Amino acid sequence: MNYTVIVIVGILVIGLVVFTIIRNLKDKKELEEEMNNDYQESNDQKGDFDEEDDL
Repeated sequence: MNYTVIVIVGILVIGLVVFTIIRNLKDKKELEEEMNNDYQESNDQKGDFDEEDDL
């Protein structure tokens, strides 16, 4: 077999795997930030509760 072709294909496969891993980490970070920004606070966290009822 032609070893140069095998080496080139191997390098391309390794590059594709590295690209996929980096892209996945970037997408995960973006999704995490988006989900954190879309979080709605409950009424207790907003301060809409009546303090006199707690006593």
